[in-house]
Amino acid sequence: MPSFAPFVLVLLLSLVQFFSDRINIEHSKYRQHFASFAAAIAITYLLFSFLPEAYQNSTGLVLFAPLISGFALIHLLEKFFYKKFSGRFLLKKAKTLHDEMHTAVLFIYHFVIGAVLIKILETDLVSGILFLPPLLMFTTIGNWSLHHVYLQQIPHRRLLLASSTMLGALFSKSTFSSALLENIMVNFVAGIFLFIIIRESLPQEKEGKPLLFVLGILVYAAMMLLFN
Repeated sequence: MPSFAPFVLVLLLSLVQFFSDRINIEHSKYRQHFASFAAAIAITYLLFSFLPEAYQNSTGLVLFAPLISGFALIHLLEKFFYKKFSGRFLLKKAKTLHDEMHTAVLFIYHFVIGAVLIKILETDLVSGILFLPPLLMFTTIGNWSLHHVYLQQIPHRRLLLASSTMLGALFSKSTFSSALLENIMVNFVAGIFLFIIIRESLPQEKEGKPLLFVLGILVYAAMMLLFN
């Protein structure tokens, strides 16, 4: 494929982020079907590809420090924000400090995702393409999407957040010359990815469709084996 293909795919992710409010499925009657299948895709990619590659390319503190830091950072931020402002997203009022902080966290998250995604796409285009479906899932549902009320009311802020993925890719392309730094970033994202899957994407208790979850694992595992 052309050399600009990785940037085209990153741009696609940015566009989906910007229009996530129009493709939000949280209130759809098929939400549980989609959530189960999408969670299966995400956990399959994490366990069969993302984490094994992280363990293969780095060891010791280079592996475990960023991995734990990514996981712990998102956990602590969630505890602080959503415990202190648990009902914020249900209100259609003026922005609060929580909105500003949540915007900053979203920017950092999408920026780092863009920096890592472009490197994966350039190194192994197939692996990068397989990484896209879980990212698209997190972009359209849950607290990592851009369809919250206060973001819908501020188009320029949504544009900034959606473009942060491309900004991260451009930053990575222009500055990442160190394999060590690249591995640290990948491991950090793996920690974030692990938390989001466990905390937000896996259906809880009576939610979800078990058969679709199993089907998602089988289908995506078969795709990964086929293309790799």
